[in-house]
Amino acid sequence: MKFGSAKRLTHTPRPSDRAFGLKQNSEHSAGFGISYFLTDQAALNVGYRFQHISNAGTHYPNLGLNASLPYGGFSFFF
Repeated sequence: MKFGSAKRLTHTPRPSDRAFGLKQNSEHSAGFGISYFLTDQAALNVGYRFQHISNAGTHYPNLGLNASLPYGGFSFFF
């Protein structure tokens, strides 16, 4: 399991990109994954992560952004 939270600075150069209302927003994420070790130095990874970015309703507009991402990968440890 993995959880995270951070402040994020959003640059909005176009009026159509102003979904957050503020340049400073909060990011929250949660996810889980598993690593299957093929050897002591190599592993296959699969998992899922959910991420939410918004200004927490402190300013208008606050459309926010939700991202849902399954992932897979390979890790090599040396």
